Amino acid sequence: IIGAQLSRVLGPGVPEESRTGVERSTLVHVPNTRGSNDFFGRSDLGGGLVTLFEEVDERLSQIVRILDKHASPKMAGPANLIDQDGNVNLLADYFGVSGNQPVPQYLTWDAQLIAAFEAYKAVKDEIFRHSQISPLLAGYVNGASYDSGRAYKMQLAPTLAKTARKGLYLDAGLREAVRLAVAIYTGKSYSDTP
Repeated sequence: IIGAQLSRVLGPGVPEESRTGVERSTLVHVPNTRGSNDFFGRSDLGGGLVTLFEEVDERLSQIVRILDKHASPKMAGPANLIDQDGNVNLLADYFGVSGNQPVPQYLTWDAQLIAAFEAYKAVKDEIFRHSQISPLLAGYVNGASYDSGRAYKMQLAPTLAKTARKGLYLDAGLREAVRLAVAIYTGKSYSDTP
Protein backbone atom coordinates (compact mmCIF):
# COMPACT_ATOMS: atom_id res chain seq x y z
CA ILE A 1 0.00 0.00 0.00
CA ILE A 2 1.47 3.34 -1.03
CA GLY A 3 0.64 6.95 -0.12
CA ALA A 4 -2.98 7.87 -0.86
CA GLN A 5 -3.98 4.20 -0.84
CA LEU A 6 -2.82 3.95 2.77
CA SER A 7 -5.03 6.85 3.87
CA ARG A 8 -8.04 5.24 2.14
CA VAL A 9 -7.39 1.94 3.91
CA LEU A 10 -6.89 3.52 7.34
CA GLY A 11 -9.87 5.84 6.93
CA PRO A 12 -10.52 9.35 8.21
CA GLY A 13 -9.38 10.53 11.62
CA VAL A 14 -5.97 8.87 11.49
CA PRO A 15 -3.25 11.33 12.43
CA GLU A 16 -0.67 12.19 9.80
CA GLU A 17 2.09 11.25 12.17
CA SER A 18 2.21 9.20 15.34
CA ARG A 19 5.22 8.96 17.65
CA THR A 20 6.28 5.36 18.23
CA GLY A 21 9.63 5.95 19.85
CA VAL A 22 11.31 4.03 17.05
CA GLU A 23 13.82 5.99 15.01
CA ARG A 24 12.76 4.48 11.68
CA SER A 25 9.60 3.78 9.71
CA THR A 26 7.49 0.99 11.15
CA LEU A 27 6.27 -0.12 7.73
CA VAL A 28 7.78 -3.41 6.63
CA HIS A 29 7.90 -4.23 2.94
CA VAL A 30 7.55 -7.92 2.13
CA PRO A 31 7.81 -8.50 -1.63
CA ASN A 32 6.01 -11.42 -3.21
CA THR A 33 8.87 -12.50 -5.45
CA ARG A 34 11.71 -10.37 -6.72
CA GLY A 35 13.75 -10.14 -9.85
CA SER A 36 17.31 -8.84 -9.93
CA ASN A 37 16.23 -5.22 -10.52
CA ASP A 38 12.75 -5.32 -8.97
CA PHE A 39 12.43 -3.93 -5.43
CA PHE A 40 8.67 -4.17 -5.05
CA GLY A 41 8.33 -7.72 -6.34
CA ARG A 42 6.01 -9.32 -8.85
CA SER A 43 2.44 -10.46 -8.56
CA ASP A 44 1.50 -14.13 -8.65
CA LEU A 45 -1.19 -13.17 -11.14
CA GLY A 46 1.29 -11.81 -13.66
CA GLY A 47 2.43 -13.67 -16.73
CA GLY A 48 -1.03 -14.03 -18.23
CA LEU A 49 -2.82 -15.82 -15.37
CA VAL A 50 -5.69 -13.31 -15.33
CA THR A 51 -6.25 -13.93 -19.05
CA LEU A 52 -6.26 -17.68 -18.43
CA PHE A 53 -8.83 -17.29 -15.64
CA GLU A 54 -11.01 -15.26 -18.00
CA GLU A 55 -10.67 -18.00 -20.63
CA VAL A 56 -11.78 -20.66 -18.12
CA ASP A 57 -14.81 -18.54 -17.25
CA GLU A 58 -15.65 -18.10 -20.93
CA ARG A 59 -15.26 -21.81 -21.74
CA LEU A 60 -17.45 -22.93 -18.84
CA SER A 61 -20.04 -20.24 -19.62
CA GLN A 62 -20.11 -21.38 -23.25
CA ILE A 63 -20.66 -25.01 -22.23
CA VAL A 64 -23.44 -24.03 -19.82
CA ARG A 65 -25.14 -21.87 -22.49
CA ILE A 66 -25.09 -24.79 -24.93
CA LEU A 67 -26.48 -27.21 -22.37
CA ASP A 68 -29.18 -24.75 -21.27
CA LYS A 69 -30.23 -24.07 -24.86
CA HIS A 70 -30.70 -27.76 -25.61
CA ALA A 71 -32.05 -28.87 -22.24
CA SER A 72 -35.64 -28.59 -23.45
CA PRO A 73 -35.69 -29.84 -27.05
CA LYS A 74 -38.51 -29.18 -29.50
CA MET A 75 -40.65 -31.96 -30.88
CA ALA A 76 -41.50 -33.00 -34.43
CA GLY A 77 -44.19 -35.39 -35.60
CA PRO A 78 -47.28 -35.79 -37.71
CA ALA A 79 -49.43 -32.68 -38.10
CA ASN A 80 -52.61 -34.55 -37.06
CA LEU A 81 -51.29 -34.74 -33.45
CA ILE A 82 -51.82 -30.98 -33.14
CA ASP A 83 -55.30 -29.96 -31.91
CA GLN A 84 -57.34 -26.96 -33.16
CA ASP A 85 -55.63 -24.65 -30.65
CA GLY A 86 -52.15 -25.60 -31.94
CA ASN A 87 -51.22 -27.67 -28.88
CA VAL A 88 -49.71 -31.15 -28.68
CA ASN A 89 -50.57 -33.39 -25.76
CA LEU A 90 -47.06 -34.11 -24.51
CA LEU A 91 -48.41 -35.85 -21.41
CA ALA A 92 -49.48 -38.84 -23.46
CA ASP A 93 -47.20 -41.82 -23.05
CA TYR A 94 -48.21 -43.26 -26.37
CA PHE A 95 -48.55 -41.83 -29.86
CA GLY A 96 -50.36 -44.00 -32.34
CA VAL A 97 -48.70 -44.12 -35.73
CA SER A 98 -50.23 -45.84 -38.71
CA GLY A 99 -48.76 -46.66 -42.08
CA ASN A 100 -46.25 -44.19 -43.41
CA GLN A 101 -46.86 -41.50 -40.80
CA PRO A 102 -43.69 -40.04 -39.32
CA VAL A 103 -42.92 -41.08 -35.77
CA PRO A 104 -43.07 -38.22 -33.21
CA GLN A 105 -39.58 -37.40 -32.07
CA TYR A 106 -37.53 -34.78 -30.29
CA LEU A 107 -35.30 -32.52 -32.36
CA THR A 108 -31.94 -32.98 -30.74
CA TRP A 109 -28.53 -31.68 -31.59
CA ASP A 110 -25.24 -33.39 -30.92
CA ALA A 111 -23.43 -30.59 -29.10
CA GLN A 112 -19.97 -32.07 -29.68
CA LEU A 113 -18.77 -30.68 -26.35
CA ILE A 114 -15.67 -32.86 -26.35
CA ALA A 115 -13.65 -30.11 -28.05
CA ALA A 116 -14.92 -27.50 -25.55
CA PHE A 117 -13.96 -29.72 -22.61
CA GLU A 118 -10.53 -30.39 -24.14
CA ALA A 119 -9.95 -26.64 -24.52
CA TYR A 120 -11.03 -26.13 -20.90
CA LYS A 121 -8.62 -28.85 -19.76
CA ALA A 122 -5.75 -27.29 -21.75
CA VAL A 123 -6.37 -23.86 -20.21
CA LYS A 124 -6.62 -25.39 -16.74
CA ASP A 125 -3.27 -27.14 -17.26
CA GLU A 126 -1.70 -23.84 -18.34
CA ILE A 127 -2.99 -22.19 -15.15
CA PHE A 128 -1.28 -24.85 -13.06
CA ARG A 129 1.93 -24.52 -15.07
CA HIS A 130 2.07 -20.70 -14.90
CA SER A 131 1.15 -20.54 -11.22
CA GLN A 132 3.62 -23.30 -10.28
CA ILE A 133 0.93 -25.09 -8.31
CA SER A 134 0.71 -28.84 -8.58
CA PRO A 135 -2.62 -30.10 -9.95
CA LEU A 136 -2.38 -32.73 -7.23
CA LEU A 137 -3.18 -30.05 -4.63
CA ALA A 138 -6.44 -29.29 -6.42
CA GLY A 139 -7.39 -32.96 -6.52
CA TYR A 140 -6.52 -33.62 -10.16
CA VAL A 141 -4.74 -36.97 -10.27
CA ASN A 142 -3.88 -38.30 -13.72
CA GLY A 143 -3.67 -42.05 -13.95
CA ALA A 144 -3.28 -44.39 -11.01
CA SER A 145 -2.70 -43.43 -7.42
CA TYR A 146 0.83 -42.93 -6.17
CA ASP A 147 2.63 -45.93 -4.73
CA SER A 148 5.25 -44.01 -2.80
CA GLY A 149 5.74 -40.78 -0.95
CA ARG A 150 8.64 -39.98 -3.24
CA ALA A 151 6.43 -40.07 -6.35
CA TYR A 152 3.90 -37.86 -4.55
CA LYS A 153 6.63 -35.40 -3.54
CA MET A 154 7.96 -35.26 -7.11
CA GLN A 155 4.51 -34.14 -8.27
CA LEU A 156 4.55 -31.43 -5.60
CA ALA A 157 8.08 -30.22 -6.47
CA PRO A 158 7.05 -26.97 -8.26
CA THR A 159 4.77 -25.97 -5.40
CA LEU A 160 7.35 -26.83 -2.74
CA ALA A 161 9.99 -24.77 -4.57
CA LYS A 162 7.63 -21.82 -4.86
CA THR A 163 6.73 -21.90 -1.16
CA ALA A 164 10.43 -22.10 -0.23
CA ARG A 165 11.15 -18.99 -2.35
CA LYS A 166 8.26 -17.11 -0.80
CA GLY A 167 9.38 -18.20 2.66
CA LEU A 168 12.72 -16.44 2.19
CA TYR A 169 11.02 -13.06 1.78
CA LEU A 170 8.29 -13.69 4.33
CA ASP A 171 10.69 -14.87 7.04
CA ALA A 172 12.85 -11.74 6.83
CA GLY A 173 9.79 -9.46 6.78
CA LEU A 174 8.15 -11.17 9.76
CA ARG A 175 11.38 -11.01 11.79
CA GLU A 176 11.66 -7.29 11.11
CA ALA A 177 7.98 -6.68 11.97
CA VAL A 178 8.32 -8.56 15.27
CA ARG A 179 11.51 -6.66 16.08
CA LEU A 180 9.69 -3.36 15.45
CA ALA A 181 6.73 -4.47 17.59
CA VAL A 182 9.06 -5.38 20.47
CA ALA A 183 10.83 -2.01 20.18
CA ILE A 184 7.50 -0.15 20.31
CA TYR A 185 6.19 -2.28 23.19
CA THR A 186 9.32 -2.05 25.33
CA GLY A 187 10.17 1.54 24.45
CA LYS A 188 13.70 0.59 23.44
CA SER A 189 15.28 1.85 20.26
CA TYR A 190 15.15 -0.34 17.18
CA SER A 191 18.94 -0.81 17.20
CA ASP A 192 18.84 -2.05 20.83
CA THR A 193 16.13 -4.62 20.14
CA PRO A 194 17.41 -8.13 19.42
